[in-house]
Amino acid sequence: MDWDFNDPALDHTRKAIELENAGEQELAIQAFTAAAKHSPTHNTLANLGVAKMRRNLLDEAEDYMLQALKTAEKNRDNEGIEFVLQNLDNLSQHLAWRAGQPVQGAKYRRRAYEAQTGAASKAPPGRQGPPGRQALAKVRRAYHPPRAAAPARQPQGHPVPTLHQG
Repeated sequence: MDWDFNDPALDHTRKAIELENAGEQELAIQAFTAAAKHSPTHNTLANLGVAKMRRNLLDEAEDYMLQALKTAEKNRDNEGIEFVLQNLDNLSQHLAWRAGQPVQGAKYRRRAYEAQTGAASKAPPGRQGPPGRQALAKVRRAYHPPRAAAPARQPQGHPVPTLHQG
């Protein structure tokens, strides 16, 4: 393949989606990684997270999606925040399935934390930052039991994570 992943001027996201659709998974990951490296927007980071999730690399997927969420929040991009949160909800279904927990209705732990503690409602509108590191660590420990070997197949009936060209 004749594509320079180190060229910041190329549209790596478009190429990554083409490669993904053509079944070239490893090259698609390289292109998504190049897109996130050269243009770290919420779209490029979330797309890389989705690509990792599709390959059952759930912890890596979560890291990229959280980076995407921080970027969207920093830019006050409500559509971007919702896009990333929807994909985090999809990820939480994969995480629940991996942990042997019910998949139906699984929501990302940040939303669960906010619902349990009312953290979001205490902050002024537009100032809803992420919960504290210790609080998230507590929720993560409760949500993520000790890791078992990742299953080879995907859960049945789970929503398909989405990629975003924009």
